[in-house]
Amino acid sequence: MSRLKALLLDLDGVIIDSEYYDYINQVKFVNDINNKYNTVEVCKDYSGLVGKSYEGLKRELCLLTGNRIEPEVLWQSYLKYDKHNNSNINYKELFRSDINDLLHFAQRNRISTAIVSSSTKAHIEDVISICGIKDDIDLIISGADLPHSKPDPAVYLKALNQLGISPVSAVAIEDSACGITSAIKAGIPVIAYEETRLPVNQTEANWIVKSFAEALSIITGLC
Repeated sequence: MSRLKALLLDLDGVIIDSEYYDYINQVKFVNDINNKYNTVEVCKDYSGLVGKSYEGLKRELCLLTGNRIEPEVLWQSYLKYDKHNNSNINYKELFRSDINDLLHFAQRNRISTAIVSSSTKAHIEDVISICGIKDDIDLIISGADLPHSKPDPAVYLKALNQLGISPVSAVAIEDSACGITSAIKAGIPVIAYEETRLPVNQTEANWIVKSFAEALSIITGLC
């Protein structure tokens, strides 16, 4: 691996511990819809909800509710439900503050930092402002601005292109299988932030860590 030039960070499930709570809300939404329409569950495996892009989540919600509702109607219903449930989220409480040591290390060593997420740019900017790390991030890439987001590699390829670096000069930190696959398809080594509460497969990652302190130890060894 050549000298490390960039850290590419996922947002939900990595910088903020939000993936688990999103998953719980999504499962509840599916069950509420199935109960409302007396729909027999098509599948009891909800793992496909984890880490999906908006387009992927929309398809998964349709599948899990038996395709009984017109997709756009179901999606708008979910967005309303999600907005209501997330209206009181305190992102500072979900913020993994030990990332600050990692970001400061990157600054000292002239390593670029980018957030590469399926979330909207507005959401990303809102979260990092609240968490106080906006000035520590050099680049934001939102999968919502692209035709295809994770697990497609396009979001990571766009980040590499804008930073002007090769895949082997970067490291991605992800949590979901979709995110890990996206980075790997782009040729980028991946550190997985361990998630044991959700049905998520992280075995494709090059490393698995339990904290940003562990991630920093790995990254230090790559410099």
